[in-house]
Formats: sequence, C-alpha cells, structure tokens
Amino acid sequence: MVGLFDKRSVLGGALAILCMEAIACRHSTPERWIIPAGYVGWLRLDYSVEGAPPLPLEGGRYVVRVPLSGRVATSTVNDPSVDNNEYYAQDSGALRKLYFGWPPVPGYAVQNAYGQGKVSAPAHVTERARVNIEFECLFVGTRSEFSTNGRNCSAWRSGDPEPPKFPKRPVLPRPTASPKPTSR
Repeated sequence: MVGLFDKRSVLGGALAILCMEAIACRHSTPERWIIPAGYVGWLRLDYSVEGAPPLPLEGGRYVVRVPLSGRVATSTVNDPSVDNNEYYAQDSGALRKLYFGWPPVPGYAVQNAYGQGKVSAPAHVTERARVNIEFECLFVGTRSEFSTNGRNCSAWRSGDPEPPKFPKRPVLPRPTASPKPTSR
C-alpha cells in the first residue's frame, strides 16, 4: 500500500507541474504602447483580428501605436503580461514614459490595465494548454479621471467611439432600525 501511495504522489505532482507549465508557457512578447499625449480614457487592443495588420516587432517588443480613437486591431497573437509592457505618451515625436501600478498612481499615468481571453484545454496530456487572449484594455489619465470614468472597456464594440457606460444599479434605501420595545 505504501508503494502505491508513493506512485500516486509522484504522478500527481508530475501532473500538477505539467499543468502549471502548460498555463505558464504561452506566446508572451512584451509590448511598447505609444499613446497620443494628453489622451484620457480607455484604450483597447484586439488580437487575432483577421485582415488586420500585424504589430511591428522592435527591440524584442511589439509596438502598439494607438490612434486618437483609442482602438487598435491586430492579426498578431500575443498574451503579454501588463507588468512587462512599457507605456509612453508621444508629443511632437518625443516619448515620455507613463507609469503603471496598482493601486492607481497619482498624476497622468496608466491607471488600470488588463487582458481578457480563454485558456483552451489540451486534447492530450502531452500537449500544452493555449492561452488565447482576445483583447487588452488600459486606462490612461489621472486617478480621479479613472474613478469617475464609469465606462466598460470589455463591452466596447468595434466601431463605437468609446466604451459604453456601466449600467446603473438601483440604490435601495437602507432599512431603518425600528425602535426596540422597552420593558417596564
């Protein structure tokens, strides 16, 4: 019985490492985002768009040149870590580094960034899982502009000038405490 338990532990550990490796091994090339100076709001990059141009590769990074519309579509497949990306504001050809951090950082900066996609399970245990990132969103502006924006980048449809507002949720009045009966 002890031998069987040991084999199961080794097999279970090997499978756990294989699963972690499959998720971690993804097509991940860092990006350099070039954003128009003074842009405030959400930016969105859609990946794997048929017929869209690929992102240029410079110095080991994909270069994402964002137009004033805030939307970019590319045929490139990528799953970058937002922590490894670089963000710059471009004004008259000069680049100024924008900082990104969580919680949101003070001043004009990248206040939020995230990607959304799916992990496809491997067909066989020896194959790797694939991460298929669909899009990446980031918010550029001040902390105050970010907290009052109220727009949903994930729901931003191609062709729309900006993301839609989040739906408002009704605010219900707080229940009032009824006075407790006094005992005499």
